[in-house]
Amino acid sequence: MSKHTLQTGYFPLVLAKDGARIDSRVIAENLGIQHDNQIQTLESHRSRFERLGVFRFQTEKPPAGTKGGRPVRFALLNEDQAYFAATLSRNTARAVEVKFRLVKAFAEARQHQQTRDSQYLPFYHLAHDATRQMASHAANHGSMVAEGIFHSNIERMINKAMGIETGQRDSLDAAQCNAISTAYQLVNAAITDTLAAGSGHEAAYQEAKRRVNDFIRLFRPTARRLSA
Repeated sequence: MSKHTLQTGYFPLVLAKDGARIDSRVIAENLGIQHDNQIQTLESHRSRFERLGVFRFQTEKPPAGTKGGRPVRFALLNEDQAYFAATLSRNTARAVEVKFRLVKAFAEARQHQQTRDSQYLPFYHLAHDATRQMASHAANHGSMVAEGIFHSNIERMINKAMGIETGQRDSLDAAQCNAISTAYQLVNAAITDTLAAGSGHEAAYQEAKRRVNDFIRLFRPTARRLSA
């Protein structure tokens, strides 16, 4: 399960491919119970947790350099599973606060996702429409490369320029999302301009790469100031 952490104002959440999740250890710690007891509770109600979404336990090795210890067993719970896990605790004032903070944390995660999508997804489609034209041009001139490779190459090129690892898009901040939005616009314009000028798909890709890398070189100092 590919994942990255989102530090909300309430609980840290894990951004997995299937949505935001919370570590069972975080719930146990905030409820003031032993995590082993939390795991037993999850095991006891496993069939119900599975009805609320993908549910499985994971293990994590002790931190490097520590002596002894055994791998820690935990679960990453989706929103419904987290609420259900919290309801299985006695309704103390502490438990009520945990439930409230869970609601706020997952709401913040949804807002993060919506903001991220609105910032660059419209331009994503423009860039990939242009990429589709580039792939069609290549095929018309004898290329045997599958269209999907052209799309993958564009995404890898943008990630490399941004210094983003595969699978990290969900954890980007607002400034990085805006930069990717601009990169998509540059890709769209570069491919469209190059093909319209009568050049081929290879020239179109290289022009897109040049424009994106030139922009990122200007963007990086701004990104450092924003993160300072």
